[in-house]
Amino acid sequence: MKQYFGKTVTVKVKVYNECKYQEKKLESKTKTIMYKNVIAFGVISGDEAKEIEKTTDRDNIDDCHEYMVLYFSDGTISTFRNSYVDLFII
Repeated sequence: MKQYFGKTVTVKVKVYNECKYQEKKLESKTKTIMYKNVIAFGVISGDEAKEIEKTTDRDNIDDCHEYMVLYFSDGTISTFRNSYVDLFII
């Protein structure tokens, strides 16, 4: 479901090297990426996730078949494996 921020915001996406839902402690290998001009985000699952998985390679399919999408003010989008990221509004 797409959630609008009501204004353009900067977000921080923390990307893990493994699924964040695993019981074992996540390794310290993470990457933090800042994105500007974000107007909305969404978490996609179910049939919409299956459509994403049809157009990606096997290595980029989410363990739980959930995807986080960032929507930018210029109309572009970025898609992430939701089980491997956390989103923070700055």
